[in-house]
Amino acid sequence: MKLCNKKAVFKIITISLSIIVLSACNIDFDKDINAAEKNRSSLINFVNATDEMTNFYVSIKAISESIYNSKYQLASIESGETSELINYQWNDSFSKTEMAIRDTNSQSQKANVVLKLEHHKEYFAVAWLDDDNFSLSIIEGQTSPQNNVYNIRFFSVIDRSIFLGNDTSAITTVEKGNVSNNITVDDCADIELINDVQSNFCQIANIGESYLVVIDDNNEIVISQQ
Repeated sequence: MKLCNKKAVFKIITISLSIIVLSACNIDFDKDINAAEKNRSSLINFVNATDEMTNFYVSIKAISESIYNSKYQLASIESGETSELINYQWNDSFSKTEMAIRDTNSQSQKANVVLKLEHHKEYFAVAWLDDDNFSLSIIEGQTSPQNNVYNIRFFSVIDRSIFLGNDTSAITTVEKGNVSNNITVDDCADIELINDVQSNFCQIANIGESYLVVIDDNNEIVISQQ
């Protein structure tokens, strides 16, 4: 016959009750945070340079529940596509933010980044493959409108030199996972070919505007306006 240790049982019950209470407190805390007045906003453009449809998530870092909860999903983007600008609103006491990605189908590939948002700042959340693993890079927008020119920055998933049109001299060199400085070009036709790949830039771009050009490991190109 086994004897019951009352002290051990009491300890287990106490721990269990504490877990229940803390879980309830976390739920209430999350609700309070999410319900806080949204008095700040940032613009976010989601770019999918992976080879799979990808879900993008954004949440306040202070919450206890997983960012992969459907309530925090802001976009689901096809491979090689970009979203419209999304106006993400937040409270000035909770500027520390988590952004995350997960492949839509198997939901096995994930990546996340934590950053402090700035009011009225624009961001690009770029999903890309780093040796077949999902990676997420956050790039601050840089609007530098100038009449009669296109302002372009390049983001590459590998180290590469950037060639425009039929030029044999590189216009810039970009390191893996980084973004170039602004490049100004006065004729969109010069950007129709990027590293010998058709970009359709003239069908997308407006002169006097700024653009981010993302190039994946297959030389596929995604163009987003800044």
